[in-house]
Amino acid sequence: QQLCHNSSALVVKNSVLGMGFRNPAMELWLPMSMVALPSLMLATTTIIATITTTAAAVEAIPVCSYGNCSGQHGLPACSKDGRSTLERWREDFSTGDRLSFVVRYTCADIATCNDNSLFGRMAANLRCLVKGPSGRGSIEMTGYTDSDFFRSKIEVHTKRPCAFYMIPGLQSGKGLSVPDAAAATNASQVEDEDAENSTCSNADQLLEFYTGSVDPDRQIDPGCPYMPLPEGEDIVRKRPSSWPEDRKWYWNYQASYLGPVYKISYVNGERPDQPEFDASMELEEYLIDFGAASTEVASGCDDVEALSSTNIDASGAFYDGGVHIRSTRGSYLTRRMYQFKNDVQRDAAMAAALADPTGMTNPGLMYAHLVAGMSGCDVEMVFEVKPKLGGGLETHFSFPLFAYTSERQTQLRESSVVWISGTADSAYGEALHFGVTQRALQHAQNLPCAS
Repeated sequence: QQLCHNSSALVVKNSVLGMGFRNPAMELWLPMSMVALPSLMLATTTIIATITTTAAAVEAIPVCSYGNCSGQHGLPACSKDGRSTLERWREDFSTGDRLSFVVRYTCADIATCNDNSLFGRMAANLRCLVKGPSGRGSIEMTGYTDSDFFRSKIEVHTKRPCAFYMIPGLQSGKGLSVPDAAAATNASQVEDEDAENSTCSNADQLLEFYTGSVDPDRQIDPGCPYMPLPEGEDIVRKRPSSWPEDRKWYWNYQASYLGPVYKISYVNGERPDQPEFDASMELEEYLIDFGAASTEVASGCDDVEALSSTNIDASGAFYDGGVHIRSTRGSYLTRRMYQFKNDVQRDAAMAAALADPTGMTNPGLMYAHLVAGMSGCDVEMVFEVKPKLGGGLETHFSFPLFAYTSERQTQLRESSVVWISGTADSAYGEALHFGVTQRALQHAQNLPCAS
């Protein structure tokens, strides 16, 4: 099959890459002709894509570039108007609204930074907090997710809301909305068809854990407990040699429930996941464009002063009205993440994008794949790849399986199944399906039901 190309960038639609979750197994759906490689790496030289042929257009100007928000089009300091981040959260967000908080980590001076593994590169986290049912005027929160740019991949983590330490006053569960036992049981009931007794409900165990006493020595934050990690297992991410002795290392204590990971490790002869692309990586943040016809407004402020006071490696920005983050690595790969304050603003941003024939208003949004998060803390992502000069495209895409310890990571992989459906000449082409059991997923996340 012939791959069409022109001078504009080729956008591989992530809606075509259709990654999603189904109960009781997790399923990855990729309707394209491909060859399966070891470690579930996927390679293809034939990708069904949409290419926009338009006149030259200019993308919006970023408000922050590689952690610097102080330029002509940058953000004001969060302290400028005299309000704290806690006051912003209380006054500017209604029930169900999502706050977007971008936090970046880099090691500028290897002699003084907390994490010397970040020397010469930057990692960016898009953190989302959902306002609870008490709405405007309260500090109540019901959901927290963390979506991370890490070299050429995107990781999505679900966290307990009390772990959102970016806003002083919300730590240790203050303002946390906890459902009652009946609501928790209804929401958490799980059926495991492979289990001998067919039913595997962990709702009561989880509720007891969240509301009961904890062993503070086995928690990163005693006021915001997770299930303790099993003793004697090999932690996947090791403590950096420069990490302060008086601070706990997050990966030695479970600090989140790990979600899906999406990765492109090869494009047209380049391996964008390699350190050689760290120095040239671009990382830009944009306010959402709702279009001239909309009354919706997006704003942000630079919170580097508060963040760096507690961690010298950190900088960040507070966004009211969502945010668009763009990152490029190498000559061919661009990744984007979108997050919106609420569904009304998402609809306005999508309408503005579709109305712009140049594709430069909220670029890539019409192709984005939505990863659903706790209480509406969704993130929408796009992977864009450019064809080679003169045409042609080769890329490797993977869906890595991940857990806190090597032992549980292995068990997760061993539970996987892969199968192919469809044919190359059918309406949707061939589809490669990948699934793992729900019990394996729970075991990887150290949940009580896994026992």
